[in-house]
Amino acid sequence: MNQKDITIVDKGKIFPFLYIDNWYTPEEERLIWKELDFYTSRPQAERAEGTAFTAKKDGVPLSHAYRFYLEYIYTPKGFVYSHIKQAEKKFTNPDLHKVIEDAMPQGAVYRGTNSGSTFISYYEEGDYYKPHFDNGQFTNLIWFYRKPKCYSGGELRFPDSDQTVDALHNRCLIFPGYYWHTVAPLKWIKKPKKPGQGRYTITTFFSTVWRD
Repeated sequence: MNQKDITIVDKGKIFPFLYIDNWYTPEEERLIWKELDFYTSRPQAERAEGTAFTAKKDGVPLSHAYRFYLEYIYTPKGFVYSHIKQAEKKFTNPDLHKVIEDAMPQGAVYRGTNSGSTFISYYEEGDYYKPHFDNGQFTNLIWFYRKPKCYSGGELRFPDSDQTVDALHNRCLIFPGYYWHTVAPLKWIKKPKKPGQGRYTITTFFSTVWRD
């Protein structure tokens, strides 16, 4: 983890957060793409519409995007076959914990989290996520897209602090899950002929589960 890739926003204010560019190494990135391409190749009917577990208002989902839930695709022992799940070990890096603790008061809790769940969101033309908060203690987002980028939009915004984060490729954003956040709609710059040219988000929620 290179210090020059780390950006801390609003440190010392009410809603601080941080993001890290070049999150995956080139080899990790190559393996992640292989996994994402496999999921994207599945028939649309086998994808999970982003409705069952997304935030809702009056019973209506706030998200419009496809999702792939890794905990449903693999058993815990099967995580060894997922490059994405294997790469989650990077979140246990003590140096990262120190950066998070320094960036935000809530960061001291991050080190003690012991439970995570991961899913992949895929956004194309018109997909979005309205303002919502997450149930996990911390939210980790990693963005992926093909270059040159075929779309505009897709930025993540924190309404309470009026901060916007560009969803750049291979950028990891870390923030407390109770922050309200929203995703701007995507719009094709030029409609691609190949599938998988939209925006992928690898989301992991981390929480502390008390065990006897």
